[in-house]
Amino acid sequence: MKNIIKYSLAVATLLVLHASPAWAAGSVQTTSGVTDSSDNVVGSSTLRRTSQGVSVTIHTTGIPAGHAVTVWVCIIRNDGNFDCLRAAGHVVGADGQLNASGAVKVGDTSESISPALGADGLGLLDPFGDFVVVVVRDHGLAIPGQIPNQFHSYQPECVTCTDAQSSIHSAP
Repeated sequence: MKNIIKYSLAVATLLVLHASPAWAAGSVQTTSGVTDSSDNVVGSSTLRRTSQGVSVTIHTTGIPAGHAVTVWVCIIRNDGNFDCLRAAGHVVGADGQLNASGAVKVGDTSESISPALGADGLGLLDPFGDFVVVVVRDHGLAIPGQIPNQFHSYQPECVTCTDAQSSIHSAP
C-alpha cells in the first residue's frame, strides 16, 4: 500500500510539472492577435497570468494619431458575469501605433467600469481561470485639460467613443 501511495504521488507530481511548464513556473503567458472592428489583424497582445493578477502588453496600428485611448482587461466568468478594468491610457503618436502595457491585480476593483453596462464590479477573481478580452477603447482626439478624464474612465456617455480593437485570451 505504501508503494502505491508513493507511486501515485510521483506520477501526479510528474503530470503537473510536465503538463504545463508555465504552470510549474507560476505563470502562464499567451499571445493573441489584435483585431479591429472589421476583423483585420492590426497587432498583437501578450497576457501574463500569475496568482497575483494579469499583465498585458499590446502593440497595434490603425488608430488615428492624436487620439486618446485606454486599454481594458475585460474578464468574463464561467457564470456569465463580467467586469472590465482599466489597464492603461495613452495618446497615439504620429505613426498611428499603440504600444502600451498595464496590469490588473486580483481583488483590485479601483479601475472597474461597474456599474456601467451591467458589469458586476468584482474585478479579477481567478487569473488562471477567467476568460480575458483585451479591449482598446478610442476616446477620440486627446483634448487638452480633459486627457486625465479620457484616460481614467470608460466614458459610457461618450457618443464618439468606440471599442476600436480587441484581443481574446482564453483561460489556459
